[in-house]
Amino acid sequence: MIYGGGTNVFLADPNTVDVAVSAESNAAQSPTPTPTATLTPVPTPDKFGTPSVIASSNPYVITSGTTITTDPSITTNGVTDYGKIYRGSTDDGAFSQWAFGPTSAFDTALNIDTEFFADPAHVPIAVFKFQSLSLNGNPTIDTSNGGVTNLGLIGADGITSGPPGGFFQSFISTNAGGSIAGNAQNVVAVSGDLSANGGILIATYDTGFLSVNPTTFIAGGTIGGNASVLLTAQDILTTSTASGTPGLDIMALEASIYTNGSGSLGGNADAVVQAQQNISAPGSSFFTVANGNFQGFGGGTIGGDALIDVGAVNFSTGPLSDDIYNYLGGRIGNNASINLALSGDLWVQGDALFRIFNYGNSDGLEGGQIGENATISVTAASIQAASLLAEINNSQGGQIGGSASINVSASDPVVVTNDATFRIDGSDGATSAAINFNGGNYNVGGTFLGFIDGNGTFTLNNATIAADTVKVGLFGSNGTLRIGGGNISANTLLHLYAPSSSGSGGIIDFVSNVTLNSSATAAVIAANTVTIENGVVVTIGASTSANVYTNVPNYSARSGGNNKTSDTFVGAVTTQPLGGQPPFDSPSTRVATRSTRTSAPVIHVTDSSQLSSLLDNATPGPNGKVRVSPVTRNRNAPVQGSTRAMAAELHRSVAAKARSGVLASRLQ
Repeated sequence: MIYGGGTNVFLADPNTVDVAVSAESNAAQSPTPTPTATLTPVPTPDKFGTPSVIASSNPYVITSGTTITTDPSITTNGVTDYGKIYRGSTDDGAFSQWAFGPTSAFDTALNIDTEFFADPAHVPIAVFKFQSLSLNGNPTIDTSNGGVTNLGLIGADGITSGPPGGFFQSFISTNAGGSIAGNAQNVVAVSGDLSANGGILIATYDTGFLSVNPTTFIAGGTIGGNASVLLTAQDILTTSTASGTPGLDIMALEASIYTNGSGSLGGNADAVVQAQQNISAPGSSFFTVANGNFQGFGGGTIGGDALIDVGAVNFSTGPLSDDIYNYLGGRIGNNASINLALSGDLWVQGDALFRIFNYGNSDGLEGGQIGENATISVTAASIQAASLLAEINNSQGGQIGGSASINVSASDPVVVTNDATFRIDGSDGATSAAINFNGGNYNVGGTFLGFIDGNGTFTLNNATIAADTVKVGLFGSNGTLRIGGGNISANTLLHLYAPSSSGSGGIIDFVSNVTLNSSATAAVIAANTVTIENGVVVTIGASTSANVYTNVPNYSARSGGNNKTSDTFVGAVTTQPLGGQPPFDSPSTRVATRSTRTSAPVIHVTDSSQLSSLLDNATPGPNGKVRVSPVTRNRNAPVQGSTRAMAAELHRSVAAKARSGVLASRLQ
């Protein structure tokens, strides 16, 4: 476990670390120096008690020549300073009071005292407190001579990664058969700002890979307890523009846990990034729990929960990937949860991706298993991105023991240049499925797509949507689309579908007033049952007509309904039986009585790999015909069920990413 800052700090099997450190220490003592006159030594300070600020320099600069002993002492440029050892709340009281004085609201929110330091695996811990700290190199960590195995670095005014080009990283690795019997806690907690010019990486690796380029697989790593990656600060800042393929390339900001490639984790996998104020990374940001079957070497196993939790006031970044990978045989015992909670704004200069991959494929590889719920929650005042995707892919044999749900909440505009997609595939492989929108004004330059392939509930609560194309559909026998307030406007196509005529579903329910606009073609509302609740009016815009296809029209006879409810459509509306509606993906006719023959959609295939990907994505429809499921339109959309390299399958071993090869040399 690593608490606090650190660059290129490596923790594998504790015995290996002790041997390596001892060897370095012994080598440094040879040859035996010439005896000198005896000097009266300066008394070593007591190891215990509250830590005071190390005043030898401000900022204190840690270099590659720095030696930290967890006995505890720190030596840089021949000058030795001392830290303190925190033994636990029984001996030293609450850690936050021991280290910082009064407990702050931030400490309370992070459960520093009640959860983290309540765990006996996290104490005792050697702590060094500085006014400010600059990390300019790779220190030697020495746990010999009775030193403790937990280390904390505190920068009261903040921690930086040193001069331009500095890269801040802290990681734990049990790759290639390594083992930690208890918990693996990688924690960087800064009371001030964390600022790094060259990027920030906080990660734990528990895979079977020694390297991925070339691929060298040994055996899966093992962590017996929990694996936690925790990054907290007042502001988390980097000027890095690093970008590339998530999981393989260096990112501007990354907090990740890797158990893919047959890794095993007995407890929870928690990747948490929390800023009291802002997070800023002009390059790519990547947060993941990667537990999938990378390159066919076996899925990982997580005994408890898999959690990604990111919070701040504002978050500004380049491309954003926030993913849990559990595809092709991965196992998560309890919940899989992605949570982004901002009290302010999310600005993404690129694609914003929130994804849980739990699928199987047509090659006979089984899907992933999530024991309880799979949840994606995105909350912000406003969102701005080139494209926006929130997806749970549980198709082709994936299993979710509880619910699959996507929740999006925004109080201010959501502006998406291209497509905004919210979808659950394989919903019948979960006990229930739901996509929920709470407020928000969505301005989408391309297609707004809401999609559940089977049973589930899709709720639009006071959401206003304006896009070139708007399509929201559920296709299971028990699918319900519930629309409560707001306005839905499309330039070229507006389709609201729940077309199943079997079971108790296939329902579109208007529960509060809403206005529908479709400029180029008639809006289409298609469901077994269409209900306008009493006291509700559905207004069809002045330049719009609407075609309603339903077997049970629960609204006023004035609009062609059965008078089961008293309220109605206002505007140009026709009602006819379900079955005559155009395909979900096809253009509508202008009015129901003037149907025109439309040509079949054309799919352009340029090579055999594209054809293979389409066939992997094909599923038989209720009429026996093969149907290619709708896919996202953004350029980074995954190929469902494919075993080809993609973001869901990406894994980056420490050796492939560690700067200066320090870690690689220790692994070999």
